[in-house]
This record gives sequence, structure tokens and C-alpha cells, in this order.
Amino acid sequence: MQIQNLANAVRWFTAAMADLRAAQTLSAVEQPHAALVCFHCQQAAELTLKGVLAFHGQQPPKTHHIALLLRQVKAQSALLKDLPNELSLLTVYAAENITPTAEEPTKEEMLRAVELVEGLQKAVSEAQYPLPA
Repeated sequence: MQIQNLANAVRWFTAAMADLRAAQTLSAVEQPHAALVCFHCQQAAELTLKGVLAFHGQQPPKTHHIALLLRQVKAQSALLKDLPNELSLLTVYAAENITPTAEEPTKEEMLRAVELVEGLQKAVSEAQYPLPA
């Protein structure tokens, strides 16, 4: 493990944790803006997966497509091969897909997005990747 790979991974993971915390905080308010919560969930998943790739010395691709990142992570890490493919559903919440006419996610979809990212973070942490506390 090169120290530069570790430093890069920590930067990705730190940004991911900030997005997850934002999603958790925003989802807990009385009338949450579901699209914004889901956007932060997508970002948290994307940044977490890119952090895993950086940890393994990979240059994370410039993409918001969770399915692509998930395939690359599963190829790099046997410890994360069982991550749910359902994570790829978060791609629809990427910034490039948000428009004023986009349909607002339901509360159930919002809560599922948060749950998926929390599960991803848990799996990455249990696999001993350097997630910040």
C-alpha cells in the first residue's frame, strides 16, 4: 500500500461521509426535500466507491454511474464482491439528472437511498477501508 493511495482514498471517503451526513440530517427534518437527500446519497455512494478504487491505486473514472463503479470495485476487492447491485439505482439522483421537471422521489425511495448508502459505508468499514469516524 502506497501512502499516496491511502491519502487519496481518505480524501474520497471524507467527502463521501460529508454527503452521507448531509443526507441523514436532511432526511430527518419534518418535511424533507427528497430529491436533495437522494442527490447526497448518490454522491456518497459514488465517492465511497471511488475511494475504494483510489485505495487500490486506481484512477477513479469521471463518471456518476454507480453500476460502472460498483463493477470496478467488485473486481478490485473480494471483500466487497457482495455489495448489492441495487446501489446502481442511485445513479438516477446524480446532478446531471436533476431538472425542475424531474419527479420528486417518494419518502420511501428517499429512505431506501439513505439505507443503501449506510449499508455501503458499513460494508466498506467492515472490510477495513480507512473511513473517517
